[in-house]
Amino acid sequence: MTRVRKTACQVVSSFFLIAVTAGIFLYFGKSYYPPLPFDGVSKHEVVKKLEASNGKLVLLAEGEKANWYGCKGNARDTRQALQILMRERNLTFIEQLGAAYLFEDSENNGVVVESEQWTGRYRLFEVPN
Repeated sequence: MTRVRKTACQVVSSFFLIAVTAGIFLYFGKSYYPPLPFDGVSKHEVVKKLEASNGKLVLLAEGEKANWYGCKGNARDTRQALQILMRERNLTFIEQLGAAYLFEDSENNGVVVESEQWTGRYRLFEVPN
């Protein structure tokens, strides 16, 4: 009987140790977050930048056709942060079309910025170059 108990305790202890190790890996690796819509930056780096954003858009990734920005906050605050960034580029907000935002420059050329609610706390924006 003692031999069976000892083996059972070893199995339970091993399972517990594996579960704790996996939990630590998942937590610190941020792998429980959804996939990012862009490559080249880890989820951990993105979360770190977004946590420090203080309601302002931060550059997360640069691409050939578009750059990805992000912001921590609710929909209204993140929309205002986007409008500030686009005003700095001399673009005027026209309207919101679902998850996309339409802007125009002084020559009436349209620019569409697409957004994505990455998690409940963070919104990402794909801003064309």
